[in-house]
Amino acid sequence: MTDDREQRIEALFAHATALDPAHRDVFVDGLDGDDAELREELISLLRYDDTTTSFLDRPIVPPLVDVDWDDETLPESFDGFVFLSRLGVGGFGEVYLAEQTHPVRRRVAVKLIRPGMNSRQLLARFEAERQALAMMDHPGIAKILGAGSTPEGRPYFAMEYVRGAPITCYCDQHSFDLRSRVELFAEVCRGVHHAHQKGVIHRDLKPSNVLVAEHEGRATPMIIDFGIAKAIDEPLTDRTIVTEQRSFLGTPDYVSPEQAESGGQDLDTRSDIYSLGVMLYEILTGVTPFDLRSSTLEDARRVIQQVDPPRPSTRLALLGETLNEVARHRGTDSRALTRSFDRDLDWIVLKCLEKDRGRRYDSASALTEDLQRYLDNQPVLAGPPTWRYRVRKFVRRHRVPVATATLLIVATLLGLTASTLGFVEARRERDNAEREGRRAAAVQEFFVERMIDAANPGLGGDAQTPVGEIIDRAAAEVGDAFPNDPDIEATIRAALGRAFSQLGRYQDALAQLERAIELGHAAGLGLSPLLSWRGDRAEALRMFGDRDGALTEVREAEAVAARELGPLDRVSVRLESILGTNLWRSARYEESEEVHRRNIEKVEQVYGPDHVEVALAKSRLGLALRAQDKTPAAIELYEQAVAILERRLSPEHPRTLTVKNNLAVALEEIGRTEEAEQLHRSVYETRRRVLGDAHAHTVDSLRNVARSLSRKRDYAGAEALHRDALRGYEASQQSPDHPSVLQARRDLVNSIKNQGRLDEAAELYEALIRDDRRVLGETPEVAYVLTSLADLETRRNNHARAAELRREAVAIHLEHSGAAHRETYRAEDWLVSSLHALDERNELRQFREAQIARMRHACLETDPPPTDRRTWRRWALLQIDCEFDDLRDVTAGLDAAHRVIDLGGDDDAAIYEVIGILERLAGHEEPSISAMIRGARLCGATLDRDAILEIFRGTDSPQTWRERLREAIRRARAPSDG
Repeated sequence: MTDDREQRIEALFAHATALDPAHRDVFVDGLDGDDAELREELISLLRYDDTTTSFLDRPIVPPLVDVDWDDETLPESFDGFVFLSRLGVGGFGEVYLAEQTHPVRRRVAVKLIRPGMNSRQLLARFEAERQALAMMDHPGIAKILGAGSTPEGRPYFAMEYVRGAPITCYCDQHSFDLRSRVELFAEVCRGVHHAHQKGVIHRDLKPSNVLVAEHEGRATPMIIDFGIAKAIDEPLTDRTIVTEQRSFLGTPDYVSPEQAESGGQDLDTRSDIYSLGVMLYEILTGVTPFDLRSSTLEDARRVIQQVDPPRPSTRLALLGETLNEVARHRGTDSRALTRSFDRDLDWIVLKCLEKDRGRRYDSASALTEDLQRYLDNQPVLAGPPTWRYRVRKFVRRHRVPVATATLLIVATLLGLTASTLGFVEARRERDNAEREGRRAAAVQEFFVERMIDAANPGLGGDAQTPVGEIIDRAAAEVGDAFPNDPDIEATIRAALGRAFSQLGRYQDALAQLERAIELGHAAGLGLSPLLSWRGDRAEALRMFGDRDGALTEVREAEAVAARELGPLDRVSVRLESILGTNLWRSARYEESEEVHRRNIEKVEQVYGPDHVEVALAKSRLGLALRAQDKTPAAIELYEQAVAILERRLSPEHPRTLTVKNNLAVALEEIGRTEEAEQLHRSVYETRRRVLGDAHAHTVDSLRNVARSLSRKRDYAGAEALHRDALRGYEASQQSPDHPSVLQARRDLVNSIKNQGRLDEAAELYEALIRDDRRVLGETPEVAYVLTSLADLETRRNNHARAAELRREAVAIHLEHSGAAHRETYRAEDWLVSSLHALDERNELRQFREAQIARMRHACLETDPPPTDRRTWRRWALLQIDCEFDDLRDVTAGLDAAHRVIDLGGDDDAAIYEVIGILERLAGHEEPSISAMIRGARLCGATLDRDAILEIFRGTDSPQTWRERLREAIRRARAPSDG
């Protein structure tokens, strides 16, 4: 037989014996088209192979001559050996139980090379095993007692006969508890260390090669079968470990990642450490880390090299019904077994099983010493890898599918770390700082374990496990994970609450945060974490739609923090910021601005003027300013914030990009659309590069680019990008109920409507209204969709339906935002247009009366009066918008218009239009003409006195004057436009 054919058989046999019987048959049947003679030789080998044999249970190569496998004829006696029975057969050797009659009478195991197995490499392998055994002298390793050749010239060697059971079977038969199993396994490690000291790597350590017998009433393990051992300083060749067919020697369940490497020839003693780790895993739990029996060769290699093993304690807990039997073999019940499984054992086993051998124990002796520390109740040297290391490794392995999930959980952990360290600091005088630090580490480990386990195929996981599912598992397990540590459980639940909020699952967030606060009180945590968690709860309440509840919650928490912790405490400063944001969300813009300005001063005192927190505080103030039409001032703040963030973080940092996004939106609001679009595209491309296409922030930016296309009336292009955005949110594992996803759906339907596909859009709007109401309740977001659908119905000349929808929208805006909110103004104007279309004069008059009464109260009956120009502007415009002369208040309108100018409205052409019309109604001709000329000039048109008088000629209708003025401005501008 040629070497190539030998290696071909070796590869096929190694792979076939690693499969379970059903998959093995499929594998062999698939060889029909191959060399028929080779297939028959493989079948012969498999027919004889007994995978339960404790000795040489993975044959290595086929016979070189025809052999009668059913022939039980024993060899003739020679050299004082009388053969009693056959113990087992390997790929190139046969092992017999023999009686040695001289020089002493004893039972021995004799290994002979099989008839015809006389190739150079097999003879060398047989001799290597004999030499390896001859070098060792340890009570835990079977001794070689002699060697030679049979009368027919077949090499043999005689070994100490071990009448024992595989270590796993022995432990189960004697119901060894965990401690006894560790004690026994430590003896095995001592034997392996002896082999390593003699320069020998075993390369096939597994339970069936460690037999346990009783000697003088004591369990004694014995390592056998050095058939594929190698000398530490021996250079490996492709025939000593990795075959030409890219298989590998050793048993797949137990081989190390480097031993499984195709062509991998760089092995050292740490490969045996890995195998010892698998064996210890199985001794403790009854199963190996991975079940590779039905795996293909490449799948097995991938799992060994890439998939992290689950913690033994986790695997134990997931055994299901099998757990009862496993516990019985350990002399206990399932509940007691899982509770008694010490975390130190997890750490020891996982250190052995590190993919990176540099992170394993550097010797079997070091492993033995750590096992002894465990037995002596001393701190073990093994410990959990830091969560940062595990996350880095996890992301490298699953970079694309887990980008969003990983970043979300890491962000949660960063917040968790801060809050954990906060209560460590708060309790430093009462508790030992080191103990609190260990608790903080336990909290971090809890989250990271669940993130890694969720992607672990060994636990039924997947790299693309939705992040919501990971958080759900953590929420389900946290109660049992720390039954005696309510402070740890509280901290974890607070982090879960923040994570659920990011996922848009606000009810779940509230439940976790409320439980965290309850546990925190019971555990005696300090004010800092409890008040911080109340701030988180306020945010969840706001997002859930309970804006009043959110304001009440954060006001109370902020007041307590300022009083008890001091106004410059970081928790106090954070709560004040949350208060400002909630005021903004509740349309209380002036209050929000005041709070945010005060907050910036404190943030600068606490962190310094050039700190990241200062930039973020300025960005939040920008939102409040934009809501009051103070967008230029907001832009200035955004630019300052971006400059700080680019210096302190980087131009591409996610926080920098968030503020740049706000800046782009602000630029749109003042008409700098080209700059805005360029910035939106820049942010989008940077987020793609930094965060990846599947990150939610990247998708947010894609939506902004799509909106830019809509403003250019490229509705088809916008639709395509909005559809991409929805697919992106799905890829980012964002909940379908998340506000960003719902907004993306609104944007998509708007683009469809604007292309004239009204029936399709109407159906989508109706579905959106149902989902928005289910998720958000009667909120402004619902009102926006109602208004959009009303616009569609208007296009279909269904004015009655449009008016019905707009009435609902006005009611929602009035309830949530009040009479003086710009969205309320818009909704009211749309309703007025519907009532005009229906010629509903009575309802229109009633509506105008109510509208004027609301604005009169807001402007003239409120103490102190409003200081925002938008409210006064609305009150002024209402005087000329009103169709009913008897409802108009000219004096009040003029006063309101001049207040707008005093508040910074010099460039507001509409206000000068109002002044011109109201002055004319008041009989003041010259002030009226002057105001209209100035308003026209602000619109880029030059009108003289005669042109204005022509506008007033022949009518007393303010609406007609308005229409004539705008037409005159259009005509005056036409030459320069054309």
